[in-house]
Amino acid sequence: MTGMSVGQQLINYSIVTPHDPAKIGSGGLGMNGLLSVNMRNTYESGFQRHLEANNIAQVGDKHECCSSGSYGLSLFLLRLIQNIIQRLVDDLVEDGFYRHEDVERLLIWLGWKPGRLDSMPEKFQEMKKLVAQAIGGQNYGNAFGDDCPMERPKSYKDCHACKKYTKRQRRGAVANTEQSVIIPTERNGDTVRVLDACEEGFKVDRKASMEKLRELGVELDEEFGVDEEGKMPSMLLYLLARDTSESFGLPANSPHAPRWRVYRRGSRSYNYWRDLGFIAMHLACPDKKLRLLLFVVPWCRMGFHKPGLIMGFKQMERGLRSSCSSTATGTLLDVLCSPRTAVDRSLDRPVGEIPVVLFGAYILHLSQFSHITPRYINPFVKSFLSGDNHLGREFQHMMKKGYFHLISSTSRKNALLLDRECEDLGDEEGDGEGDGDDDSSVGSVHSDEGWDDEAAEPDAKMPPREEVEKKEKRKKKVERRFLRNLLCRLTRSNPGDKKSFTEVALPSALHYLMHNRNGERMSPDAIYQRLKLVKASLSNWCLLLTSHHSSLPSSSLTKGRQLSTGTGC
Repeated sequence: MTGMSVGQQLINYSIVTPHDPAKIGSGGLGMNGLLSVNMRNTYESGFQRHLEANNIAQVGDKHECCSSGSYGLSLFLLRLIQNIIQRLVDDLVEDGFYRHEDVERLLIWLGWKPGRLDSMPEKFQEMKKLVAQAIGGQNYGNAFGDDCPMERPKSYKDCHACKKYTKRQRRGAVANTEQSVIIPTERNGDTVRVLDACEEGFKVDRKASMEKLRELGVELDEEFGVDEEGKMPSMLLYLLARDTSESFGLPANSPHAPRWRVYRRGSRSYNYWRDLGFIAMHLACPDKKLRLLLFVVPWCRMGFHKPGLIMGFKQMERGLRSSCSSTATGTLLDVLCSPRTAVDRSLDRPVGEIPVVLFGAYILHLSQFSHITPRYINPFVKSFLSGDNHLGREFQHMMKKGYFHLISSTSRKNALLLDRECEDLGDEEGDGEGDGDDDSSVGSVHSDEGWDDEAAEPDAKMPPREEVEKKEKRKKKVERRFLRNLLCRLTRSNPGDKKSFTEVALPSALHYLMHNRNGERMSPDAIYQRLKLVKASLSNWCLLLTSHHSSLPSSSLTKGRQLSTGTGC
């Protein structure tokens, strides 16, 4: 692929586009830190050019923030998921469990509901909830119901302190899942359900489920391993050991009662838990009605929501599995719960309906290659999932207060102090004169001297070279002071506030341009010379901006903040 990455294009578009609730991703300039992160990435690429110009060998992508293979990875995984779901549908048809008829599309069953701080914005929404809505609409529920880990959370960790759930609440979540999802699916048929295989509820029965499976003679081979890295969910073990006799009106532990199994056809098993984060569980009954449960990993992992996680390969794998499982869910429901007979492989659908593309193009690229923290990325992803622009104060607390300054007043004051320090340093090393603010100084911006267009009369004797250089240096110093003061007057208004610019900043700048220190209007020739100076300076500033990154010394780039390729922001 060529050109700038999709994720970086989104960030650049967001920064330069004013906030508009109808435009997804607009208003990034108002988000604290987003502009500085983008500038640091620009400096990093400029430093690569600086190293290249000095014949210093480099390893890796020189401009990783602008290009990566994460978007191509997401498209590859999308095609892989589509192929898997198409094979699953074809196998169900060949086995006689699915006859291209609409299947009842019931709610998506999530795990638990995180708490909410009193200071949370009114329209703040969790990532898991938005993913469920993008895939299944408003048909979703929670195993723990409305119970949160803590009733009155005081911090972000308290909102996600799932370890605070009591054993009674966990068993209540198991019973709620049975009554709301599993039993109706067993009794009715022609049903497909999606369950968040969260460990918080079913882990209380994990040991009992494993013992019962051993009594039934079910082999817990490598596919159902219990190692810590890739262990199968407790919900899977619970469902494999479940007795379905009651749902079919049979005596308890009846040998004729069907049992839940991972769906297989021949040597093909639809257990993609470790790689793609989902498992297809099937209950084969004599009536040949479709009874399918799709276990998925928690979708909150797509946004790196768990506190204390390190942004490494392990967390990237968790997010990738989460996005793949949600994409597989949407693809399967789109086929089974509609007149469609094949998987929709078109790429003209809204990107919010394809979570794996959102993950690859935005989350993976921006977090690992553009070094942007997830708290800045999540509002963009939530905007695509919900269709509302989440870059506003009503959705999150990362927006600046007041007007959005591209260059803040503090930065302008610091630049002013730096210019004065440089001028004072130049005076000490040069002519030893004072500020040069006196009206009699050569080329003063407060008088008509030095701004006239007329040529001077030739002198009989040329002045010494040192005196000419001193005079030219003093003139340039006065010109810099004039341009700086003019710029300060032009930036008195806030960006986007046309009224304050036309009524305050512009009149002040024009008065300063056309009058001397005593408030007297200068001659037309002097005003014309000042305008020529302003025009030439604007042209020079544009040239400096384009060549700034390749000419920066390495010390100015690394002072106070590391900007190397592997540094996270």
